Amino acid sequence: MRIRYTRHALKRMQERGIAKRLVRPAIEDADRRYRDKGLNVAERKLESGNILRVYFKLDGEDVVVITTYRTRTWG
Repeated sequence: MRIRYTRHALKRMQERGIAKRLVRPAIEDADRRYRDKGLNVAERKLESGNILRVYFKLDGEDVVVITTYRTRTWG
């Protein structure tokens, strides 16, 4: 699976201090998955206790990350 990032996602990840190495496990081994506003959402609990939420869409076999952020509550 190839993961691509929109410019928006890369900008937000930089602003929020979220490394790409955290995104792949959140998508591949999510604790929770659902759809929201037409996008796929994957959530994974981090070691810090926060939850990483990743909004993405599928483009063929690729995953395109739209945005991601940390939160304290499940979606």
